[in-house]
Amino acid sequence: MVRLLVIASFLAALAPGASAWSNRTYVYVCDSAVTYAWGSDVLDRCVYNQTMDFQKNFCSLLRAHEGETAYESCLSESGVVHPAVMSMAFFSDKERHRDYSTCPIRSDLDAKSLCGSVKNSPAWDNYLYWLNKAKDSPDVCMRVYAFCVASSYFADTYNPLNHIVSGVDTSACSDNLDRKVEARLFEQSASGWEISQVCGFKYMQERIGQVIPARYTQEFIVSNKTIADLVMNLTSQSQDMAELPYLTTTSSTTTTVPATTIPLETESSVVTTVETSTTIALPADSSGDEEAREGDSSWTTVLLAFLVLIVIIAFLLISQDSDGGKFMEKFGRFVGGEAKHRHKRSHAGLRGERESEGLMHEDRGRSRLGAAGHKGQEGR
Repeated sequence: MVRLLVIASFLAALAPGASAWSNRTYVYVCDSAVTYAWGSDVLDRCVYNQTMDFQKNFCSLLRAHEGETAYESCLSESGVVHPAVMSMAFFSDKERHRDYSTCPIRSDLDAKSLCGSVKNSPAWDNYLYWLNKAKDSPDVCMRVYAFCVASSYFADTYNPLNHIVSGVDTSACSDNLDRKVEARLFEQSASGWEISQVCGFKYMQERIGQVIPARYTQEFIVSNKTIADLVMNLTSQSQDMAELPYLTTTSSTTTTVPATTIPLETESSVVTTVETSTTIALPADSSGDEEAREGDSSWTTVLLAFLVLIVIIAFLLISQDSDGGKFMEKFGRFVGGEAKHRHKRSHAGLRGERESEGLMHEDRGRSRLGAAGHKGQEGR
């Protein structure tokens, strides 16, 4: 009884022919999907036993998408309106219930004027908008309301007359079709039903550079399978929606502590901590390591230079004397003499130098004696 009173209160206020489907068909589609996903208890609590304060709160969602006119109309409503017919009651958006993704006109010539662009589907776009609003809802009733608004746009994508451009008058045909569908839909014994409606359209057609009046007539068929497919596809969406978590808002509180209430020892400890961490972060022996590395590098350079010098001297000696034995003797004397000379100077000083000079004089004397003896033998 409560449901019948609520439905009658807002359906009576709607102008006939304002929608492609009848208002009761919109309600039927929404209630079926909500009952399947959330249960009849949620449907009764959130839709049929709802308060005006809740509806006014929901009106704020209309403001951003529908504008001030729809918002004010929603606020001024005296009774609770079923969300499935809110779009037609408050939005005045008959054009946005159109869907041109398919064309039901069988004549290609007439279809060019009677059907819109296949890329244009306002009904589907608005369905997705309200479906996202339902996903972002903070509680179950706000989600059910937004979902039912989305369901009205989704239902219109299944109505064949909603595929006809808005410039063509379809009101008379649409009213007849809607009444037939509604009657069969709510018949207790109706099953496997099918209804047909012959519609005639008057429009202006362009032919051979001229625009002339034209008329086209076609039969449209809607069956229980049409409505069943509509409810089944919408129910799958509602089931997924029921399993989603609700959007929760978190608030953060910032507490400002006056500077005078902070103890002085707390301030000094903070400063000390900063200074200590800064001191530890600095490498204390980095300069010593750098000096050691520089010293090792300089000694390596000196050693390499000495080796290069030895190689150069050896090359010069080879180029001046082709006799390998003399070269080795000279090279040995050079290296040995240099080594002995450095060794004696480093350990014996000037005394070592004098002894070396004496030895050299002695060698010279022996050489002279040897030479004199050799001359004497030649004289004999």
